[in-house]
Amino acid sequence: STGIAYAQLFTWSAVETCFWFFMKYTLYMYENEHLIKIKNNDAGINNNEISSNTRAVVEDRIRVERYRQFNAVAKLEFRSKERGRDYLCQWFLGAKSYADVYEDNVKDFYTFVYFAKSSVRHLNSEENSQLLEFIQITKSHLGGLSHGRNESIKCIRPKFDPLLAEHHPFVFYFFTEGIIQILYSFFRLSSLGFKSHHAGKVRYWYHPGPLNKHQRRSSRRRSLNNNNNEDTMPIILFPGVGVGLMSYEKIFNKLAQERPVIVYEMPCVSLRVIGGFTFYTKDDLLESIEIIRSRHLEYKPLQKIHFVGHSFGSGMVSILIKHFHPKDDIGNVTLIDAMPFCLHHAGLSRNFLYDPFEDGRVYLVNREPHLAHTLMRQFDWKDFILWPEDLHGLNNPATVILSGNDALVPSAKIKGQLAEAGHNGIAETNLVWLSDCDHGDFLFDNVLAKKGIKHILNPDNNKRPFGMHYTLVTRDVMRKRFVKHKRRIKALGLL
Repeated sequence: STGIAYAQLFTWSAVETCFWFFMKYTLYMYENEHLIKIKNNDAGINNNEISSNTRAVVEDRIRVERYRQFNAVAKLEFRSKERGRDYLCQWFLGAKSYADVYEDNVKDFYTFVYFAKSSVRHLNSEENSQLLEFIQITKSHLGGLSHGRNESIKCIRPKFDPLLAEHHPFVFYFFTEGIIQILYSFFRLSSLGFKSHHAGKVRYWYHPGPLNKHQRRSSRRRSLNNNNNEDTMPIILFPGVGVGLMSYEKIFNKLAQERPVIVYEMPCVSLRVIGGFTFYTKDDLLESIEIIRSRHLEYKPLQKIHFVGHSFGSGMVSILIKHFHPKDDIGNVTLIDAMPFCLHHAGLSRNFLYDPFEDGRVYLVNREPHLAHTLMRQFDWKDFILWPEDLHGLNNPATVILSGNDALVPSAKIKGQLAEAGHNGIAETNLVWLSDCDHGDFLFDNVLAKKGIKHILNPDNNKRPFGMHYTLVTRDVMRKRFVKHKRRIKALGLL
C-alpha cells in the first residue's frame, strides 16, 4: 500500500510538473504574440497593407470616433472639478489626489485609452495634435496640471502592464473543466433538453422552448394578460465570469419553459484550459448569429431576438446592440450587472485586477491565467463600452438590472447616468434595482432569480414621458453583509 501511495504521488507530481511547463510555455507564446502586436501597432504597420485612399478614410473615421469617446467622457465626468479630478485619480495607482497627477501622466493615460499606443513618442503629428487638444480640454475643466511626470504613480494600462496571473494546478482544472464543465454540460444540459452546436468559433446550447401545447397555451395566456404578444420571442443568453453555465441553470432552465433559448459558452472567462484563450470578436459574434438564424427555425431572419447578458456577457450584448443588422430584429435587450456602461471608469479594472476585494476568490478567479489574459490582452473597452445614446435605436426600452451593493460595477453611477439620459430623452430604459445585492447575487438567491426571470420574460415596453422606469427589488429577509477587504497584494509594487 505504501508503494502504491508513492506511485500515485509520483504520478500526480509528474502531471502537475508537465502541466506547469505547458502553461508557462503557452503563456510565453501568447505574451510574445501580444508584444509583437503592440510593436506593430506602435509603428503603424497594421495600416500599411491598405491603399493610401482607404487609409485616409479609416484614419479619419478613427479620429472622429476618438472625439466621440472623449467628448462623451468629458460631458459625463468633467461636469464638476471634484468629479473629474476623482475620475482621473482613479486611473493612477498611488495617486492620492489630483495634485499627484502631472501632465505627462495624463498624456500616458490618454495615449493608452484613446490611441491604443504604449507611449506618446509613437504618436504621429495628427495624433499628437489631437492629444494636446484633449489635454487642453481637461485643463479647462479640471484646472492646471503640473508639468513633467510623477514617477511615483503609475497609470492603469491593462494591455501594456505585466499580466496579473498566477499559475493554477492541473487538479484545479480537473474540477472546473473536467467535472463541472464537461460532465455537467453533457449530462445536465442534455437532460434538460439542450443540444450543443457549433457556429464558427462559438459553441452554444440550444433548447426549442415549450415542448407541448399545454405549455405553449399557458405561456401565451400569461403574455396576453400582460399585454405582450411576444411570447415566442427567442432568447440568446451570454453568461459572465465563473465556472461555466452551472451558476445559470435555474435561469436558462426556467426561460426554456417559456421560450426557445440559446446559451453561449464563454470558455475564455469560464476557468477552462480547452478554449481558454479563445476570445469572441465582433465578427465571430455576428457570424455565429447568422449561422444560428439559418439553422434554427425559431431564430429565422425577420424574427425578433431577445439578447440577455450578465456581467462580461453584457459586453457581448453591447457589441450586438451597436453592430447587429437589421437593428429592427433586436426585439428586447436585458443587461444584468451591466458593466458596459462603466468601462470608462477605473473601478472595474481596479476592483477586479489591480486592487481586488478579497472574498476568498481572488486567487481562484481573478488571477486565473486564461481569464487574466482575456481581460488584459484581448478586451478592448472601445468595442464593449455602451453609452445611453447607443440604446436609442432599439425597438423597446432596454432592461438594465443592477446590484445595489456591487463591489465591481459602480451601479449607483450607472443608475444616475441612465436616469439623466431618460430625463433628457436620449434613451429609454427599465431599471431594476436589486437592493442589498452584490455582483451576481441573483444567481444564488431563488427569490431574486424569480424576479429577474420575470423581468426578462415580461419587460415593461410601455412608452413614458420620462425615459427611465425604476423598479426596486428587495430580499424577503435582509442578509448579513459579508465583510470584504482589499487584498493589498502590492500589484506592480505600487499598492
